Amino acid sequence: MANQKIIMVRRARAAPVLLLLAAGYAGITQSYWWFLSIPFIAVGWVCAAPNLNLANGMLAYLSMVGGFILLHFHRPLGAAIALGTMAAFYLCAIEMRVTAKPYIPETDNTEDKPNKASQRPVNATVRHREKTREINPLTDTGKCVKLCVEVDNGDKSST
Repeated sequence: MANQKIIMVRRARAAPVLLLLAAGYAGITQSYWWFLSIPFIAVGWVCAAPNLNLANGMLAYLSMVGGFILLHFHRPLGAAIALGTMAAFYLCAIEMRVTAKPYIPETDNTEDKPNKASQRPVNATVRHREKTREINPLTDTGKCVKLCVEVDNGDKSST
């Protein structure tokens, strides 16, 4: 069996928004039937997968077939359904494929890093000489003072 790599695939964002705006514009300027394509754009977006498989896209494929059948009886209605579903399904799949990234799990190597002060939790509280103040990890990383850090879960560690 070949080596498998894991990829992170996020939902498409740009394609459905642009298609929604285009459907709204076409609905205002051309025909009110284009407003009917908005729910089918959502169907194409939800069913999109980067590999265009039939299992994820069955509802979108059925909507496209239904739109093509309706084209023979009522052209504006069938065009809105078929084109809205097709455009959303394929453009979202392309966007998901383009923006997919390989998954590299993070390893915890805190023992190897020399500067542990930069790894403080953001919401930690420092107690030093009976004073309490909030830590700003962006500006307080270079301090070389032994401090007691209390984390939200109640653990105490020395940094």
